[in-house]
Amino acid sequence: MLPMLAFIPWLASVFALVVGWFAKFFAQQWALKFAAITLIISITIGFTLAINGLIYGLVVTAPSGWYKVGISLLPTNYTGCLGAYLAAHVTRWVYDYHAGFTARWINAGL
Repeated sequence: MLPMLAFIPWLASVFALVVGWFAKFFAQQWALKFAAITLIISITIGFTLAINGLIYGLVVTAPSGWYKVGISLLPTNYTGCLGAYLAAHVTRWVYDYHAGFTARWINAGL
């Protein structure tokens, strides 16, 4: 009975190491995914706010009736759609740049 009791702490430590390794592996995976999602959301919000600022800056400088005609031609979700479109382009550019850099780095090692 006594040798079996000595085996329990060793088994618990091995179990803790295995669980710790899995937790670290999945935490890194999820952290990268959440960071990418947060980055894309922040870029989209930034572009949407920039477009709103540009449109309202034009409204202030335009003659009194012209901005109403121009704004009436745009849909209500125009700034959000354009912000998402620009964020997607920036994200694609970053991905292409990273993929090209990685390919050059790998080919340079050969």
